[in-house]
Amino acid sequence: MLQDALPEYWAALNGKAPWLLPQTVEVVRETPGGKAHERVRVHPLKTGACIIVVDESRLRELELAHRQMGRLASMGFMLASVCHEVANPLATLQSTLQVLQSQSHIPPAALQNALAKLSGNVGRVLAITRRLNAFSRVDDKSPMRFNVDFAIDEALAFFRQERWGVNVLTERRSDPEGIVLGYPGRLQQVFFNIFMNAAQAMQGRGTIIVVTRLVAQRSVEVTITDTGPGIAPEDLPRVFEAFFSTKVAGEGTGLGLAICYEIVHEHGGEIRVENASPRGACFIISLPFGAGSV
Repeated sequence: MLQDALPEYWAALNGKAPWLLPQTVEVVRETPGGKAHERVRVHPLKTGACIIVVDESRLRELELAHRQMGRLASMGFMLASVCHEVANPLATLQSTLQVLQSQSHIPPAALQNALAKLSGNVGRVLAITRRLNAFSRVDDKSPMRFNVDFAIDEALAFFRQERWGVNVLTERRSDPEGIVLGYPGRLQQVFFNIFMNAAQAMQGRGTIIVVTRLVAQRSVEVTITDTGPGIAPEDLPRVFEAFFSTKVAGEGTGLGLAICYEIVHEHGGEIRVENASPRGACFIISLPFGAGSV
């Protein structure tokens, strides 16, 4: 019986669940075979109610596989750059080890310098592989509707805990209508990376201005402007390339903005950068407006 097999749906039919709404809701149920993703709509009738349940579990599996393939395809485009970038520290590791192996008596200062070089290059290779590994994975969570300012505020909270963010001022202009459909954690990563880039460009002191606005009920636009030196005109077209960086060697992996680009496009949006007036850089992120019924 429905009452025993699906008690939550039985409760909805009897008006005891908060689903009697003029829209479809998503329900995730635990079943013996795993999680079931279903779309549910309850229609009140004169003498009871009608419930429509559509099982989209297989569709969710296909969407997850599609996103995973998209991630791996994006990584494929980065592969040549990755090989080149990893080859440099590996070559340094090999040459340093050869020097150490060829000498039986090494002065303590020279030994410490060689060990520091080995440690630094190992750390760089590990940082690159961790960033790529984290980007290559997708979770099985369904996209959700949320105000993009939530992801921005979470990113700012983490940013202020970093040494680069301690002395950076922030100005915010939020929009309660800035609703998007996607993954808050992924977009939080985008905003955090941009905040960190801005802080490093400003040498840890300056102001970051973040403005959210709904544009013509079609897209949610987030602009992030800093008071740093800006970006050289010849570097602007390459900002989102993997491993392209204007930072001092050792400051980051050169993957942050490339990953931001992929995440934003995964959400059906666009990201671009330009120089602000009178100074500084301005990142503009445009995401599809996500309000409305399912």
